[in-house]
Amino acid sequence: MAQHRVARWIVQHCYGAATFVWIVRYLTLGHIPIVQRPIWADWFDQSRYLTSAIALAGGDLSAGAHWYPLAYPLIAAPFVWVMPGDPFVLPDLLLFLIACAGFQRAVGTLGVERGAATLIFSAAAFVQQDVAAAWVNPWTSTLSAALIWWLLAGTIASFDGTAPPLARSRAFVLGALAGALPLVRPVDALVSLTCLAAAGGAVVLHRRLTPAAMLATLVGGLAVCVPYGLLHLAIYGPHPSAYMIAAAQTGFVPGDLGWKAHVLLVDPRPWFPGTASILETLPWIVPGAAGLIAFGIVEPGRARAILALLAIVAVPVSALVLSYVDLQPPGLWRFCNIHYFKWLFPLFGVGILLWWRLLETTRGQGALAGAMLALLLPLGIRIDPVAVAADVPARMLFFRGDRQRDWQDAYFAQATVSDGSGVQANVRDFHQVPDADGERAVAVRRLFGADPRRSDPSEPGGGVRGQRPYARYGQRITFGLP
Repeated sequence: MAQHRVARWIVQHCYGAATFVWIVRYLTLGHIPIVQRPIWADWFDQSRYLTSAIALAGGDLSAGAHWYPLAYPLIAAPFVWVMPGDPFVLPDLLLFLIACAGFQRAVGTLGVERGAATLIFSAAAFVQQDVAAAWVNPWTSTLSAALIWWLLAGTIASFDGTAPPLARSRAFVLGALAGALPLVRPVDALVSLTCLAAAGGAVVLHRRLTPAAMLATLVGGLAVCVPYGLLHLAIYGPHPSAYMIAAAQTGFVPGDLGWKAHVLLVDPRPWFPGTASILETLPWIVPGAAGLIAFGIVEPGRARAILALLAIVAVPVSALVLSYVDLQPPGLWRFCNIHYFKWLFPLFGVGILLWWRLLETTRGQGALAGAMLALLLPLGIRIDPVAVAADVPARMLFFRGDRQRDWQDAYFAQATVSDGSGVQANVRDFHQVPDADGERAVAVRRLFGADPRRSDPSEPGGGVRGQRPYARYGQRITFGLP
């Protein structure tokens, strides 16, 4: 009886516990509301969120006041009147709880109890400091995480073949969630399309699709997108925003996904010194993924369909984000770019829970062993630098430079490298990274060709023009122990 009372108490107070953990992390990561100026006030992204939220609260629709997509600043705008110095603190807490509630609903269909889901969500969000910072500091991904998990929960609900025809209210909400996601982060349009296709396929398969539900889904999407479009027209006119133009110029390089995934997920140090990969920092992702895969193998029916949905949502959008040119290993932790993936981490926590459940059966143990082997083998692949001749395309170039140069100044410098194929710009086409003897240039859009020359007007000592590298490296693939 005592155990049941404790279990009921945890379930009844799970949101209170999650709120307490969020506040503790908020305070321990350097925030003292009202008394202290936000630690993020001068950061590039956050300062622009704040400017936009304040402008929206005051009715300022000048294009110069708004940089990023407007959905996240719109959420914070009403709170400018409550906490003008930090209008994101209350929305971020509420969005965390909303995301947790959506996660509870989604994984509850896999047999994960509400209290356990809350514990998993909170642990995945707050145990590791850099991930915790991605939840308590303002990021657009906090809003997108809440939308994604509720959209997934709604999509999973459509898989129930015994339910009555899809109600118009549920269809409207599903359409509104799918329509809202790209207004927060455009890349998440892929999540919206996948969920709508999965939900539509499920209700058609179970003969529960009605014209009224289809219309309600469309109306739900339009109810969100039309007002947003009108606001965009009021601010920018019939033109893309400066952010849209900059993002399109930066873009994605899916053809280089193998190397990019390796340096982000497995081992960046041969190319980007002084940083760590995602799996080095969060190694529990691997057994978590194995637990999800093995559970999908062992459990038939609806559970398998749910895990398939989670996979076809998570894998493509993660691959697309990994191929984003501006996402590089130093930025994962130094600039908190790990926030791109934060919505996904609690799912691997569920995989850890499923792992322990699968250990109770022989079939589950076999599936776990196979899943772990399938995941560990690719982690044995190594992509290391190897010196190459002057006529061989190079992934990385080494240049002499000021050893005392400020790291961030070098990383974001207006540097270029010109070769026989044209001119490449730092950040957009390659990344300049300080090392012990100066700078290294790491190609992220195309490899460096013959006779490359670096120009960097901000290099200490008067800048450099037409500087040749003293070493050039290609890449060599080998295999060893993970």
